[in-house]
Amino acid sequence: MRTHSPHPASNPTCRWYPADRDESEVTWAHVSGWAQLNGVRRSISCVVPARNELAALRTLLPALSDRLTECGYPWEIIVVDRASSDATERVLRAWCDLPGFRLIALDDPLDRASALVLGLEAARGDAVILIDAHADARLSALNDMMLRWESGGQVVYAAADPHTGDCVVRSPRTQPGAYRSAGLNMNGDTAELVLLDREIVKDLMR
Repeated sequence: MRTHSPHPASNPTCRWYPADRDESEVTWAHVSGWAQLNGVRRSISCVVPARNELAALRTLLPALSDRLTECGYPWEIIVVDRASSDATERVLRAWCDLPGFRLIALDDPLDRASALVLGLEAARGDAVILIDAHADARLSALNDMMLRWESGGQVVYAAADPHTGDCVVRSPRTQPGAYRSAGLNMNGDTAELVLLDREIVKDLMR
C-alpha cells in the first residue's frame, strides 16, 4: 500500500488506489473503436470529491462511466474520499480493479476545496471535469459540454435554469481565469458539474 502527500501546503496523508503502481502505469478506460480509427488522442479526467456519500456514488459512477465511454475519449474517474466513516473506501477499492477508476482516500476530513485541489493535481486528462457525487441528474449535459470543449471552450459548466429548472450548458466568454470570474469557485455549490481545459487547470494550480 502506498501513501502519498501530493500537496505540500496541506500535506495530507492518503492512500491511493490502484495501489502500488506508478501513476504512469494506471490504465485509462478503453477508448471506442471509432476514436482509435480517427486518431483521437485527447483524454478526460473526472474528479469527484465525496464524504459519506457511498449511496450517491453507487448511482453516479456507473452512469458517469457509461456517458464517458459514449463520448469516445480515454477517461479516468478519480474519487477523492474525504475521510468517510461509511464503507466508501472499502467498496471503491474494488472499483479500482477496473480500468479508469482511481481513488484517493484521505485520513483527515479535508474541506471540499482541498479535496478538489488533490484531484486536480492527480488528474492526467486534457480536460478535467469536476462533479458532485449527487450530480447524476445532470449527466445528460456531458455530450453538449464535450462539444463546446471541442469547439474551443476552456470552461464549460452545467447549471439549472432559474426560470425552468432545466439543466443548461454555458461557457463564460472570458477564458483566462474564467473559472473564478464565473463564480465557480472551489467551495461554491455552483460547481456541481464543470469542465476545465488543461490550460485552465494549469492556471488554477499556479
